[in-house]
Amino acid sequence: MTTLTPSSIQPAELTKDSIKQLLLTSDRAVYRALVVLYERQTSDEQASATTTHKNGRGFSSFDAEFLTSLTQQYQRRGCLSPKQIACARKKVVHYTGQLLEAAEAKRAVGTQVALPLPDAPAPARKTFTSGGRTYDVGSMKAALYPEDHD
Repeated sequence: MTTLTPSSIQPAELTKDSIKQLLLTSDRAVYRALVVLYERQTSDEQASATTTHKNGRGFSSFDAEFLTSLTQQYQRRGCLSPKQIACARKKVVHYTGQLLEAAEAKRAVGTQVALPLPDAPAPARKTFTSGGRTYDVGSMKAALYPEDHD
């Protein structure tokens, strides 16, 4: 079986299956999918983290609160935790139809289809050492302030 990478998919080859394969193999594709779907929400849905319009765009009412939270965290921090990206991946694969529609709409207006680049190395984690042990600042913040790390 051939694994699709962002650079191996040409815009004419985009299908629901190729997008799904990309989402299953690339964190950057998941990040991009979150942003695209979030941008398809109406401004009032973005502000309230809910789905109030039955327009077939953006997150479902079931996913709206959680995926809005993840998208906003990604936009603020530039990354998500491994657990968050795994949860996001499981959810965004159900939105391949919308993602294909968004890519086709970009192509129709002559805009380059924004395929994610191959996974970049994760940003360096902030750590400190005390008493011969190294601590991850992000993990400590998550333990101390769980409401900020949904």
